Amino acid sequence: MENYKITLRTLTRGKGESPQTYEMTTTGELFSLKNGCYKIRYNETTPDGTEFKNIVTVKGNAGAKVSRQGEYDTDFTLDTDKKHLCLINTPFGELSFGVLTHAIRNNLTESGGELYFKYTLDANNRFISDNEVQLKITQ
Repeated sequence: MENYKITLRTLTRGKGESPQTYEMTTTGELFSLKNGCYKIRYNETTPDGTEFKNIVTVKGNAGAKVSRQGEYDTDFTLDTDKKHLCLINTPFGELSFGVLTHAIRNNLTESGGELYFKYTLDANNRFISDNEVQLKITQ
């Protein structure tokens, strides 16, 4: 276990909206688990000052779990070409979102690498956004 430099890049496209991008760099931890699984742990502060403790657990290119703990907790399950219902805590209460994963690209090794997710969010089967997330991890 070491500290790694983690660069997070996101791209969000809502219906009829211009794409929104977000990028931040922080330090975090990368753990090599059994059977090609990896766990990434890092803290994130969004542009509005909201702080999250994030944990991403990924198994190959098949699936991942994302947990964001903070003011608004979020737990996502990502499986390629599958839709999962996930709960997101918001200022208005707990909401259920559909997460349909289109792609997971896992190029992680014990010394770092890149992790990429592409997914669509919906609520009550109504489109909210297409999302892309890239984590670049270096020593």
